[in-house]
Amino acid sequence: MIPNPIRIDRFTTVERRLGVAEPAVVLALGRVSARKGIEDVVSVSKRLAEQHAQVRIRVVGGPSLWSDYTKLLEDLPRASAEYCGPASAAEVPDLLRTSDLLLQASKYEPFALTVAEALASGVPVVATSEVGAIEGVDGSVVSTVEPGDVDGMAGAITTLLARLRASPAELRSTARSEAERLFAREVVCAQISSALQRLVDGSGPHPLAERASSPAVPAQLS
Repeated sequence: MIPNPIRIDRFTTVERRLGVAEPAVVLALGRVSARKGIEDVVSVSKRLAEQHAQVRIRVVGGPSLWSDYTKLLEDLPRASAEYCGPASAAEVPDLLRTSDLLLQASKYEPFALTVAEALASGVPVVATSEVGAIEGVDGSVVSTVEPGDVDGMAGAITTLLARLRASPAELRSTARSEAERLFAREVVCAQISSALQRLVDGSGPHPLAERASSPAVPAQLS
């Protein structure tokens, strides 16, 4: 299994430092549709509001042709969360540059390009265990929770933001380095080339067997 590549040079690392009383921006970016955990994003927003957390949830994305969960977003707590509607691919780098953390609450997600893009922007991630893109990523910049675990997501967001406030440069640098290590085009293309060459040659270890012992990310290529 080979991960999706991203154009690392499209993204620049966030450099701003969060103040103690300044609300952190938690971005939920992607389709507002089935299996994306939109209902959990709403519940997490409410839970953090109840806890008076210094957090603002920003939901960005549109529905698909076959699934529309935007109605659920009407229940976001207006004082601490907002739905910004869809965004173009060209707008994604700026959205990430003005965010502090990415929340990927998917019930099922073979990869999740937004995770790779967030890391390239120096943005740490809270994601469910069903998100393929977090596999093999340094645990200091990714917190893993079970799908549907609202309390777990809220707790992971609070903990990771506390670490970000304490060591912003270190966490952002690590996130960027992990994106370069795992998702850069030259890295992924080399993996694809090697797998295809082994297939043609019919010799050497099976590429999937070799990948199983490698620290690189096992995620679907789509």
